[in-house]
Amino acid sequence: MTAKDLAKRLDGREYPLKIGADILEEAQKDGLVILYGYSDDLAIFEGAISDDWGCYDGCTIFLNSGGLLRNECGRDDCPYYKKGLESAKSIRAIYGAKGYDWIFETDIPHEVFEIIEEDGNKFCLGIVFSIMDL
Repeated sequence: MTAKDLAKRLDGREYPLKIGADILEEAQKDGLVILYGYSDDLAIFEGAISDDWGCYDGCTIFLNSGGLLRNECGRDDCPYYKKGLESAKSIRAIYGAKGYDWIFETDIPHEVFEIIEEDGNKFCLGIVFSIMDL
């Protein structure tokens, strides 16, 4: 399965997004990552990366092929975090833009899918990308 195929399968689904185990298993096998917003404060990663990131009002998330890059030192001058940033890719999680609660911007090659609310309002423009592009 490609990122484009997976994005097509997810496009138009209703919030909260529920992804079946079969799709998640296939995404993981094919090295694909699904990223979408949840509530007003979370970015959810599923598939080849399974994690979440708190980003109330938006944030920038750094990641590499090992997953999300976290500052485990808890201080701004952490040498391990700085070293990780050198090779990390970034994704901007933006809250309340372009008519959606959540959108994501990144230079990582990706495909986009839309999540709608039960009433038909736009909720999120999620993305699908390959872990190989990290």
